[in-house]
Amino acid sequence: LCAGALALNGFSIILDSDPRHIFMLKDDEQAFYQAHIDTFGTDYTTVYALFDVSELSPTEAIELIERASAVLRAMPEVKRVDSLTETRVPLNQEDDVVLTPLFGATSSLAASHQERLVEAQKHMATAHLLSPQADLWLVQVILHEAYQTVSELRAPLQKLRNAVQSLLPPSEARAKVWFSGLPSMRLAAIDGTRGDLLRLLPLTLLFIALVLWALFRNLRAMGCTLLVVSCTVATTYGLYGLGGASLDPVTNIFPSVLMVIGVADCVHFLARLAEERAKGASEREAAILAGAHTGMACLLTSLTSALGFASLAYSDMRVLKTLGLTVASGILVGHLLF
Repeated sequence: LCAGALALNGFSIILDSDPRHIFMLKDDEQAFYQAHIDTFGTDYTTVYALFDVSELSPTEAIELIERASAVLRAMPEVKRVDSLTETRVPLNQEDDVVLTPLFGATSSLAASHQERLVEAQKHMATAHLLSPQADLWLVQVILHEAYQTVSELRAPLQKLRNAVQSLLPPSEARAKVWFSGLPSMRLAAIDGTRGDLLRLLPLTLLFIALVLWALFRNLRAMGCTLLVVSCTVATTYGLYGLGGASLDPVTNIFPSVLMVIGVADCVHFLARLAEERAKGASEREAAILAGAHTGMACLLTSLTSALGFASLAYSDMRVLKTLGLTVASGILVGHLLF
């Protein structure tokens, strides 16, 4: 009951895949990274929509990019849109320098489509917005700085995707679009992590149950072991939630680690218990003897394993520091429950 009550705090855990967590925590590296953001901006809110226009006519391609840029620019979550119909470049026209997009209705450039493509590949501001063969056109969307965490990014990203997809005729596959950028990658990593967790944890418990049944042929032994392992993971989740930390694809492996270590201690105890029972001891006597013979050994292995993982607290990487302390505390919790 205590483990279940404590595990309720686990629902407050946020799954995130913030790349900053894999950076070293040294002051000079953090300062350099912050200076880079202050100077060049951040990629944490930049989304890329890559359009395959190879099967579209030049007019159709320009219209698609222009419509997509206009729709995205009108979204309140969007700070800026860069595309071949939005980004302005300096051009010499009639002994004057003007800033104008190279494509679209607002462009003041009088040139053929091929000449515009050549011009786009010459300018630093637009060269990255199309491939060398001009069959892939990029629309770069910068969200407002308020959208930093995965939970904050999910709704704007879905809205952005829906808005762009709605511009593609569903009946024809001549135009395709792919989404990339750090926000999309973070969201995909978290969704994959959550899916793996929901799928692998039950499979792990099932595998443990089958192995225990094959070893001991005893439902009570199997049930007690699964209870200890489950309570260990649930309690550790609860403690993690109380600490206010977020889970990422690295620290998210701690349930599997705790299951392996917790099952090992239970198997040692159950094997000794079975030996004592085979010698004719009662259940109580067998449990006392098994605890006397394996208790100290299990305690020492738990302590050494916990200390080994706790040593990661000296790492300069946040993900390793968090993983080590989480697994170390979980091992000690598991031994107390055992």
